[in-house]
Amino acid sequence: MKMKCRIAVVLVGWVMLAGLPLSCDEDADIVEPPDPYGVCPSPWRAYPYEPAGTDIRFPADEGAHYVDDLSVTMEWWYTIYHLTTAGGREFSVMTSFFMPQLDIGYRPFNITDVQTGQMFDSDEWGTLEAATDHLELDWVSDVAQEPASFFRTRTDSRGDLVPFGYEQQLVHHDPQTDHTQSLHLMVDAVKSPYLVAGDGLITIGDSGDSYYYSLTHLEVSGQLELAGEVFEVTGYGWLDHQWGPFMLSPLSLSSNSYEWMALHLSNGDQYMVSTLFDVENRTHREEGFGSIGWKLHDCTQGITLDHTIERLAYWQQPETGRYYSHRWRIVVPDTGLDVILEPAIEDQTVSFFHTSFYEGRSVITGTLNGEPVSGLGFAEMVHHYQEPEVEILSPTADATAEATEPMTVSWTVTNPDDGNPLTYVVTAQDSGGGQAQCGQPVESPCDLDLTSLSGLVTLRVVASSVDGVITGQQSLELDVLP
Repeated sequence: MKMKCRIAVVLVGWVMLAGLPLSCDEDADIVEPPDPYGVCPSPWRAYPYEPAGTDIRFPADEGAHYVDDLSVTMEWWYTIYHLTTAGGREFSVMTSFFMPQLDIGYRPFNITDVQTGQMFDSDEWGTLEAATDHLELDWVSDVAQEPASFFRTRTDSRGDLVPFGYEQQLVHHDPQTDHTQSLHLMVDAVKSPYLVAGDGLITIGDSGDSYYYSLTHLEVSGQLELAGEVFEVTGYGWLDHQWGPFMLSPLSLSSNSYEWMALHLSNGDQYMVSTLFDVENRTHREEGFGSIGWKLHDCTQGITLDHTIERLAYWQQPETGRYYSHRWRIVVPDTGLDVILEPAIEDQTVSFFHTSFYEGRSVITGTLNGEPVSGLGFAEMVHHYQEPEVEILSPTADATAEATEPMTVSWTVTNPDDGNPLTYVVTAQDSGGGQAQCGQPVESPCDLDLTSLSGLVTLRVVASSVDGVITGQQSLELDVLP
């Protein structure tokens, strides 16, 4: 079958919904995927596409920049997909092609099987060849005899590029376990590119500057192979392409860590949620340290610093001992969004060189302008949390206190983290079972009633995350006189 016919068949669902004719005539062009909402302006459906107010141009900037521009220290093409079989079985996929560093490329490729609750995590070293005038990435793994992977813009019967229409093939084979996973998709953007921050040029905290665009609504179909089974799948996804003189990594190479989310809502809206942390684990309500942006169902886009990201729970990865935020409430007053994200499965940790980070599928529930809304998201948690280091400032160890006078207790946490607002409990206990406690929760300082205590007393200050998963404490002993 000719390529143009195969693409048309893949897109038959969209074509029928839009009432467009479907043709596999030898001389016919590939049918363009229609916008199911009919709202995005049409000029973006043709190359070259030159959006106003930005230096980013298509298709040229879909290609690689690191090849010709030595100032580009990082570049990646990142895709996520939510896929479903005809029988309703669900998968999520994440992959990213990273520019070669010292001539060595890197590519993670992970599949989450929602039914079994299992995540198949793979990462590979290899060679990445990339065109500079359009999207054409060819990956050759260091794994012997593994089929090539690629991500490229399709061409029509005349050999012309299909604007924002792609083909992606991903293959991973582990010779030690004989495990193979693969994905072959036809991918089409439903909406015009989302230029992050409006012009596609952002500052990344203290880590440099980056060009950045996203295709927030991709429609996809194809085949997924996993654990010896092959599935026909359809679904939707998201593409990020980012490049420039910056350094941002799960490794301790950059000045900033981050949390990032991609939200697909049931009404056709998409949101990008990001938070950057500085080297002292502080967040800043200012440009360059995170925001919430959106591409709505009517194709309008926006961005705001006026938002709330509330971390409702945390989780500790058993192998590494690292803590990640694990449940979130997102509120955007500008658009009326108020949703909660819950991980679809608990452990979605991704291997990265000799470290790891958390990235995976989340389920969205909540409201939009007071009306129920649902959806699926991807949460990428590079920032991880430490157990709080509590230091009691007053009293000091071996101090003496009078039972008839309240004792002022003060403390600090030497490694505070804006992403983990702590609650504190202050207790004291003597050898005879007498106990005292400041109100719960409390702030430093607090006044502790000692009337029920005497003799040697153990004073303890415990700091906890909102769900009690992350804790730290300090204790000391003092004498209480009658």
